[in-house]
Amino acid sequence: MGPGMPQDMSESLSTQITSLPKLQPDGSNWSTYQEWVLNTLTSKGLKRHVMGTARKPVQLTELDGEYFKLGRFDPLSDEELEKLEQEQDLYDQHQATVRDIIYRTIDKSMFLQIKGKITADMVWKKLTSIHANKCRMYKMDLLSKLQNMCYTEGKSMRDHLTRMTKLKERLAKMSVEISDQSFVTYIRTSLSLTPTFRPLFIALSAAARKSEKPLTSSELIWHLTEEAMSTAVEDNINKSNAAMATQQQSQKGKGKGRESKSKDERHCTNCSKDGHTKDQCWEKGGGKEGQGPCKWWEKSKKKDESNGSSNANTANKAKMTENMAFTTIGPSCEDDEDVALTITSDFSPEAHSTFITPGVIIDSSATAHFSPNRSKFLNYREITPEPIQATDRRTFNALVKGDIKIELPMGNNEKLTPVLLKDVHYSPNMAFTIVSVSQMDCTGLRLLIQGGNCIIRSPGPNSKVVG
Repeated sequence: MGPGMPQDMSESLSTQITSLPKLQPDGSNWSTYQEWVLNTLTSKGLKRHVMGTARKPVQLTELDGEYFKLGRFDPLSDEELEKLEQEQDLYDQHQATVRDIIYRTIDKSMFLQIKGKITADMVWKKLTSIHANKCRMYKMDLLSKLQNMCYTEGKSMRDHLTRMTKLKERLAKMSVEISDQSFVTYIRTSLSLTPTFRPLFIALSAAARKSEKPLTSSELIWHLTEEAMSTAVEDNINKSNAAMATQQQSQKGKGKGRESKSKDERHCTNCSKDGHTKDQCWEKGGGKEGQGPCKWWEKSKKKDESNGSSNANTANKAKMTENMAFTTIGPSCEDDEDVALTITSDFSPEAHSTFITPGVIIDSSATAHFSPNRSKFLNYREITPEPIQATDRRTFNALVKGDIKIELPMGNNEKLTPVLLKDVHYSPNMAFTIVSVSQMDCTGLRLLIQGGNCIIRSPGPNSKVVG
């Protein structure tokens, strides 16, 4: 018998067999498996055996110890016989090698279905007939899954796009090529029921038309991931602000309960009422005479005035409230929570035209100065975001604090008075610059609301009108 397959070739082939992919029982990777096996057999010169085109050795017959070729009557010599036996051994080794590659890369149930085949090409044909149709059905199933995927609002956008990308890659391994534009269409279809991303799609389509370049799947995936992350961060901030506002409101209520006794101990010798002292009294003879809120001032005027002019003023104020409602959430001057004035009006242009200086409101219930115009800040410093609660239960943050200059109207076409506001909170969500009456009081300014006018006086004994 002649020598078999060279040892180095056998070792190299054994190494390649271990690196070949296993054929999945459902045939899902048949296309990849087929390509790998045929390429390995081709590199080792064995492809003809699996395709059935390898030349078979000459068949011999034996008679009385002599060997003859079919159709010949002359016995073979020892040299001829040795050569033919070497050819037969090499052919059998190649056949066995091909079958070994196939057997090692399939499961046991598949082995039992193909083991009875005599030649390597018959084994391969049987394996192909089993998995060709199965792979076709599997391709159709994967493609249907990709086309019908749907994103659920609130779920992870990254996970959704990853699943779609993996399906595309699995189809590519099965020789199902999906163009990039088709994949973009599949992604957009999967998000068609989610209104959150419709503005993004409109913007991307407009940009693609302007640049005359089609939107690629990688660009679309990046934009969708970024948009989903931004939406999630914004939702978390809103939830955090709402929880913070609720907690502060609760703590404020508890603090009021604890401080009620100490507040009741204060007694005014001017009006004989509890809760404040004479220097804080708004009634006649008190330290802050005439500086109370509008409702108190109306009650005071009703007590002190009984002529027809008082009734006329009351009628004018009632008429004004039909068009415009000023509402606040009610922390007192002792509260720490930031509260802003909200204006509700069916006549927005008329409401804005009532202010001689556009965009400035004098607010008796705001706890601090606020401004939405960052360009007016002369200086500012960043602060920890402080929640501001409006009357419609919305919360938004003050981002920085600094000083701004405003001009107060004087009336009668007199020159405006420039005023420097200190420690103003910057909040871009506000509609107007709000001047806090309580903060003005802390600086010594005096404010009088009378006869439909708001008069602001400077501090000190020789005070003058500044607005």
